[in-house]
Amino acid sequence: MAYYGAAEYAAAVPYLRDAMARDPQNLPYRLVLAHSCLWSKQYQCVLDVYHQILTLNAESAEADMLAGEAYDSMLDHADAIQQFRNAVKADPKEPGVHFGLGYLLWCQSQFDEAAQQFQLESQNAPNDAESLAYWADSEVRLNNFAVARPIVETALKLNSRQELPWLDLGIIDATAGHNDDALREFKTAVRLAPAEVQPHWRLARLYQSMGDHAQAQAEFAKTKSLTQAADKTVMEKLRASHSQDASANPTAASSNTQRPNP
Repeated sequence: MAYYGAAEYAAAVPYLRDAMARDPQNLPYRLVLAHSCLWSKQYQCVLDVYHQILTLNAESAEADMLAGEAYDSMLDHADAIQQFRNAVKADPKEPGVHFGLGYLLWCQSQFDEAAQQFQLESQNAPNDAESLAYWADSEVRLNNFAVARPIVETALKLNSRQELPWLDLGIIDATAGHNDDALREFKTAVRLAPAEVQPHWRLARLYQSMGDHAQAQAEFAKTKSLTQAADKTVMEKLRASHSQDASANPTAASSNTQRPNP
């Protein structure tokens, strides 16, 4: 647990394996082992521990999520989605479970169902700005702008430093012909995420529609120098989402996909 608490997960794994051999019925620390395997990128280890956990608790939503994160990191997106579906069925109130499923669906451009999952996560955690941001983005991609606007605005009230809601608000306003508002919103998205391609591209298109061809060309040139970033894994998204709760105690059931500290 000292290695685990110091985030030296690979070093923690052999000791946790030995502890599990001596206390095979200890579910919370078996979950700690699974987390250690996941965060040290030992994905087969995660799946092995997952099957062991099922013998202790056949309805462990957290274990299903861990397996799903491992599959996603191995680029097995179909099995990752299925594991998160299993987790939702096991416990629809598990923190992050709907967000995880929604994000996996969003990455596969299944925006209709993704929106439903982000909405459910927002019902479980009304102050989760990221779930609201991705819910709104899913609605924007479905051209449901009237549905998306109030969700975007709520997300920004909770956290104005997210790039995605500013981008989506700009798309909504640009589509409605509110160019001055859209210009400000796209510029904010660029400032918050200067390495992202989409804000620059959207800003360039807006400048072009406004007849400012010099500014449009400058923004288009920036898009050519940037590489579209790959979507983060669901493991990375869930860890980031719950990092503020990293002081949770694993012996108190290791309650969600954040890193539980000793």
